[in-house]
Amino acid sequence: MVYLKYKNIRNFNICIAVLLFMLLIPNSGIAQGINDNPYSNINTDQLNVIEAIGFEAKEGKAIVTIESDNLVVYETTPNESGRLTLKLKDVILAQKFQVARDVTEYDSPLSFISSFRDPVKEDDVLIVIEYKAEGEVEYDLKQNPDKITINFQKVDLDSNEQIIAQSESDQWAFDISVVSTPGAIKTYRGELVSFDFKDADVRDVLRILSDISGFNMVVAKNVEGSVTLKLNNIPWDQALDIVLEDAGLGAVVEGNVLKIAPLSTLQARQQALQKASQSNEQFEPLITKQIFINYARAEELQPLADPILSNRGDMRIDTRTNSVLITDTPARVAQISELLQDLDTRTPQVLIESRIVQATLDFTRELGVQWGFNYRASAETGNPTGATFPSSVAAGGTSVGSPFGTNGDSFIVDLPAAAGTGAGGVFGLVLGSVTGAYDLDIRLSALENRGDGRVLSSPKVLTLDNTPARIEQGVSIPFLSVSAAGTQTQFVDATLRLEVTPQVTNDERVLMTIKVTDNAPDATLQGANGQPSIRRNEAETQVLSADGETIVIGGIFTRSITDSESSVPWFSRIPLFGFLFQNTSTRDQRRELIVFITPRIVR
Repeated sequence: MVYLKYKNIRNFNICIAVLLFMLLIPNSGIAQGINDNPYSNINTDQLNVIEAIGFEAKEGKAIVTIESDNLVVYETTPNESGRLTLKLKDVILAQKFQVARDVTEYDSPLSFISSFRDPVKEDDVLIVIEYKAEGEVEYDLKQNPDKITINFQKVDLDSNEQIIAQSESDQWAFDISVVSTPGAIKTYRGELVSFDFKDADVRDVLRILSDISGFNMVVAKNVEGSVTLKLNNIPWDQALDIVLEDAGLGAVVEGNVLKIAPLSTLQARQQALQKASQSNEQFEPLITKQIFINYARAEELQPLADPILSNRGDMRIDTRTNSVLITDTPARVAQISELLQDLDTRTPQVLIESRIVQATLDFTRELGVQWGFNYRASAETGNPTGATFPSSVAAGGTSVGSPFGTNGDSFIVDLPAAAGTGAGGVFGLVLGSVTGAYDLDIRLSALENRGDGRVLSSPKVLTLDNTPARIEQGVSIPFLSVSAAGTQTQFVDATLRLEVTPQVTNDERVLMTIKVTDNAPDATLQGANGQPSIRRNEAETQVLSADGETIVIGGIFTRSITDSESSVPWFSRIPLFGFLFQNTSTRDQRRELIVFITPRIVR
């Protein structure tokens, strides 16, 4: 018979777990007899020996020492919460060191120090050091050839960090707060464990998992069966999930107590609780509460809260005060009140800034020539023809449309450039005789015009989320139209307009439906009655942008190049002298339109 001495229930659970592991392994010392050597099948010449495990508490700190005869190979289990597990490889642990020490009463951050042989591999030793519930603990591990020293120190957290740490510790890899759902996608993050069971009782396996997880476990009477499994280095919560799924069991958690029962039992229990809750609700007193809505309209929130009302409940809307009157049980009224407060949130506003940039570049170059020649043979010029008919002769240039038979100041070739006051230049040369019988004049004209313009428009508009907005500025130009009813005046808008409907997403982005119009009168193109034409620039799109991000929603670039030539047929093709019979013109017009949009969320 084997006697184990324990101080409290926690030590008793650990001892029971160790005994179960030993009973499940045929070669364990307990199975063969208390006087047998537990390492009879192991070559002890290749193993180290644990000589001492020490503990010291000083000024709120703790020092744990592990002494051996040689250098020990060890590893720690990562991502553990509330404990540190040290696995020593290829070592011998005497029976007197296989204990769990309660060190809660000491002024240190530790509560328990447990040491026992690995149930899977006997020549490995597990040392589990558990922390106290409050605060966090950091440790510093150092190793000498024959000694491992671990210094523990408590880390103080402020109230916010304590709340975060507590909320994270309450989260488990799979949802054990409700009945387990086979086939669900689960993520495991528990301490790594290894098991090798053959036809082991499922209740004993659950007790072992209870000791490892730290849960207080209650197993229903109708839980029975055996499991056979071999698992290496998997999270304990995954091992628990595998055992539950294999045995057709489910789990619910209440505080720090894990209740295990068959799925059918848990489902029947939940259905019974629901029926009891519904039955009790029929006898609860009704209360009335008025809830004021600040940002939304009460009639919009009513359909969302109606499903929560019980069969005895009632909800009414007061449009004058924009409030909701609820009559129901206290629990239902509290649920509806919380829902309405969550839904009644302030609607964010969005400031839309746009920039419309128009750039123009115009270039014009013209070269022209005018020349004429006059000859007169008459008595006035002293060179009569000497004949009765014709007694005088005149030859020279004449202007188009002038009476036939006139000559003098007109040009034979009249192809000037569009030079005038303030534009271009003209050079003239006149050659004539003393008598005026001969007259030759020539005029060269040249014009070059370059224009560079830029127009910047920046409309801005502020609106609520999911609410369309528009801003417009410009003029309305009257146009006359003649019909059977008479002359009528119609107005055509030439305006700068921005229309936008923003939607703020949960990730602080803005989805916008945008229409930008920049229409302006253009005097260069006129109608039949002299009205200017309308130059239209429009962009309509839907974009997604981050808060404060500037994006380009559109751009138009046009370029028009025109080369023209006016000349006298055949003569303009004479080599070297062809330029005396032609006019050349080159025009290059460039226009560019770019639209920028910048949304800003105003809360």
